[in-house]
Amino acid sequence: MRRWAVLVSMFMIVSAASATAWGPNDPTDQKADPDGDGLGNLDEFRAGSNPLNPDTDGGGVPDGWEVTYGLDPTNPDDDTYDMDGDYWDNHREFLEGTNPLNPNTDGDRYPIDSTDPNPLIPDKDDISIDPPPDLPTPVDPEPKLDSDKDGLPDVFEPFWGTDPFNPDSDGDHLGDGREYAVRTDPNDKDTDDDGLWDGQEVAKNPYDWCFTGTDPHRADTDGDGIGDYEDDLDRDGLANHAEWKYLENGSPIGWTNPRVADTDGDSVTDGGEVYGNPSNAYQTSDPLLEDTDGDRLRDDIDPRTWVVDLLAWSRVSYNETRLAPYAPIIVSKGVPFNLEGRVEYNMTPYTGPGTGTWTPIEKSMLVQVWLEQGDVFVPISDPVVTGNGGNFKVSCTLGDDIRAGQATLLITTAIHEKLDYIPVVWDDVDGNRFP
Repeated sequence: MRRWAVLVSMFMIVSAASATAWGPNDPTDQKADPDGDGLGNLDEFRAGSNPLNPDTDGGGVPDGWEVTYGLDPTNPDDDTYDMDGDYWDNHREFLEGTNPLNPNTDGDRYPIDSTDPNPLIPDKDDISIDPPPDLPTPVDPEPKLDSDKDGLPDVFEPFWGTDPFNPDSDGDHLGDGREYAVRTDPNDKDTDDDGLWDGQEVAKNPYDWCFTGTDPHRADTDGDGIGDYEDDLDRDGLANHAEWKYLENGSPIGWTNPRVADTDGDSVTDGGEVYGNPSNAYQTSDPLLEDTDGDRLRDDIDPRTWVVDLLAWSRVSYNETRLAPYAPIIVSKGVPFNLEGRVEYNMTPYTGPGTGTWTPIEKSMLVQVWLEQGDVFVPISDPVVTGNGGNFKVSCTLGDDIRAGQATLLITTAIHEKLDYIPVVWDDVDGNRFP
């Protein structure tokens, strides 16, 4: 009997509230807010929420707050979303009074609200506080709530104006979730109208390498009077836009790295490879290959970058008539001796000793002399830089670690301060060979 009395009392309270909330003859009751959740009766009707319950879905966030920020007041799951990536879900944002669509509500030097000691009050730059720590990437909502897997919950996409079944609504190669994170327009390929798509200016994912890093909200990021499209961020002689190739529909395909002057690391800038290298007779080459024609001669010194010159061998000789370098026949431990010679390279096919056209190398090289005994290689000189025509004279000394008897003399050669481009080992028995 007591239980029935309680139920009757509850019914009477609800009925009384309903009677004062609206009436069929009261045109002003559409704005009435009987549950105090910030939504009028008409808005509650449109949202499908209960006008007599301030939190229809029971998720802890008032219906009015949810509607304001594009959430569904009848779905408790979206109260747990972290829409701005600041590591606070919507329920926490509501409790803190922060903006769930802005990771830095007060716009101060703390990038995300969850690490800001005063997320609603801008902190002055002169306050000495340790910078916020790096945090892991937020966990995406359940897959079933994000149909296109773009990082934006389905219930939020209509508020943002994006397609919940298309991860890149505007087709600019920057996903809708990523656009939301960097505040670009997910319905406009080029937010700042500078000619570069948003996906060309912003990293599309942690593994993306082909992006300029310019500000997608400013047409001239560095303010130098040259728009980001024609500017040359990495100073390689290629305008930013030319670091991509383009399909017929204008879609950019990553080509060279717009933030690195020499994508392939061959000492020729990307622009020099595309338009001609002034240091090598204005020859063009492939900016993605150190050795465009694959002849073992790097593009910065190859006389014919698109022609295989069969530069298969180098050698160390003494002069035109004496192929072996000059060195004493017998040497003693602790007594310095000189080894003289010059580095030559072959621009024609090499088929054995005495074949090919050999030319003294003009570029400075590092030369070092070693002794091989068994499987042990012991340096017996310091590295020496060759002079004109590849000539060198190296002072060598045998230390106590050298055993008495015969040993193979080795000379290593490498372009001075550059990577090797020719075989690096010569010996007085076999001539050239790879190490």
